[in-house]
Amino acid sequence: EPMLGFASKGSLLPIELAQGLPVMSLNVSEVDVDFFRIHDQRVAAFVSEYDSSSFSVWSNQQLQSSAKLVYSGRFALPVQENAQQRSLLPLKNIEQLQQPGIYYAVMRQAGNLSYSQPATLFSLSDIGLSVRKSAASLDIFTQSIASGRKLSGVQIQLLDRKGRQVQPQQAVTDADGYLRLHLPASKKEDEQPVLLLAQHRQQTSFLSLRRSALDLSEFANLDGSPAQEKQLFVFAARD
Repeated sequence: EPMLGFASKGSLLPIELAQGLPVMSLNVSEVDVDFFRIHDQRVAAFVSEYDSSSFSVWSNQQLQSSAKLVYSGRFALPVQENAQQRSLLPLKNIEQLQQPGIYYAVMRQAGNLSYSQPATLFSLSDIGLSVRKSAASLDIFTQSIASGRKLSGVQIQLLDRKGRQVQPQQAVTDADGYLRLHLPASKKEDEQPVLLLAQHRQQTSFLSLRRSALDLSEFANLDGSPAQEKQLFVFAARD
């Protein structure tokens, strides 16, 4: 049975370094992909709502009002019979996909129509984000993906699931690319932040706050050394 999907939800593609959008497939040789660029004024509401790995045709009207189709194309995928393949959809040389912003990609097996299709959000941005979450606050760190330099003056927004800003005042990172934001005291689900949006010089990155985070607590003091205020961890993808 053929299988098709994007390898991740909410990919960040560095403008200067990105090679393509990762895809997982099984017994699929060609795909058709539509790329939509989300309107700048609709980014907050759209990104906070679309956290799914699939797109239903019933949502088409909302997509059309929130985004513009900028490119459609067919891509060949590697095929090894009955073996799952991971590949990259090459985007670097597609002129319509070089403008910084938030994009929404909808994919289908060539010649196959269905009510639900694999989909993913991704951003073209140089803003790298890492966040440490505690019970009462978020420690936010921003840096340039291309150079590794700290990014100051990055505007940070915390949004609820309806796209509304949670924190009352505008917040920006300091000269060290750092910002601490306090979480709402209310425990009501509708008032909890689900998305962090970072904007700087017409570039936008986002980070979902409702997905599972990397939990480092179980690795503390593995060598028996006393706990310290600052500890260094090095981690990477499993493969």
